[in-house]
Amino acid sequence: MALVALSGVAGAGGLALAQIIGGNVLTDQQYLYQGQYAVPETAMTADQTADLAILRRERRRTDVIPAGAAISNPKYAMAVGEDGANLDRARLAEAAGGVGAWVMPANAGLVCLVMGPLRPHASTYHGGGPICRAATTASRADLLTGSGVNYDNTVPRDHPMTGGYLQDTVAETRTRLGYLYFGGVVPDGVHEITLRLFGGATETVRVRGNVYMARLRPAGVLPGYRNLGEKSAPAWAPATLTITFTGPAGTTTVPTVLGGAAFRFAPMAHS
Repeated sequence: MALVALSGVAGAGGLALAQIIGGNVLTDQQYLYQGQYAVPETAMTADQTADLAILRRERRRTDVIPAGAAISNPKYAMAVGEDGANLDRARLAEAAGGVGAWVMPANAGLVCLVMGPLRPHASTYHGGGPICRAATTASRADLLTGSGVNYDNTVPRDHPMTGGYLQDTVAETRTRLGYLYFGGVVPDGVHEITLRLFGGATETVRVRGNVYMARLRPAGVLPGYRNLGEKSAPAWAPATLTITFTGPAGTTTVPTVLGGAAFRFAPMAHS
């Protein structure tokens, strides 16, 4: 594992005086407390490409992530600084309503997803940093995650991409409408997913380029926080929001990252 110390005045990426480690994901100790940044591996691994046709295809000019669409500075994007997410190898998998979803590799068998505006300076949506998960439970990264500063806590163990755990959101930040795009990555052979919201509403969402994406409208915070004066959730509301899909490994149902907010489905126009 190579270790390189940079010196000089900090540049646009903010990497000066930081240490760069290549070929692996970092521990929280290395990234958060020692100022080290991961260097993306130069080649994708077999586990990253085996189940994702989107990463097996050649990269195109249209796959480039526009400046400002996602947080790429390793100091602020943990997936970049700690996991080695490689934005230069990203593929644009899905686009709708001016929002794109890019899939990219990271170190040690991680696969990452980031969602953001296709035209950042003319959009009401604001993208964040990539989200990463191990490609499979056999990926090297899954063995490097755990609890404590000596592990990579940004990636939960036994939550692989193949199991539907790689998900992301991007929300409107400049209007009061508050629409939100929710998306995720699924393996080859999955053609659609079923998204279930609180209250039992379901929507079938088509998969494009290993990615599904749905546009949602917030319908309020779930009534469950009594200390805030809210009421209990109604009996008919399911305990969690879930996605269900059927692929080569059978039918899988996993929770979403949408948290404790209630949503309704909203129309979405594909780009």
